[in-house]
Amino acid sequence: MAKRIVAVVFALFWAICGSVGFQLLSHLAQRGVPGFPKAGQWDLYVIVPTAMMLFGIVLAIVAKRVSTVLYVALLIVEAVPILPLLVIYGGGV
Repeated sequence: MAKRIVAVVFALFWAICGSVGFQLLSHLAQRGVPGFPKAGQWDLYVIVPTAMMLFGIVLAIVAKRVSTVLYVALLIVEAVPILPLLVIYGGGV
């Protein structure tokens, strides 16, 4: 049960990041700023968090079926992109 809770928490974090990114880019598009939003921005702020959210959901579903070592490895794969993403979301260091 604890494995699933951790995976769902990560999935919720990525869902929030994707939602915030989508709102930011949609407001930017509504303002009509020339050249924005760019395709790379969509990838970074919407596509990556959405993919990671789906990865977290799948991880929560299969958490009981995989070994603990594999689960921890997959959880690390899901957690590693958080810091770089937050640095970019915040505008840099």
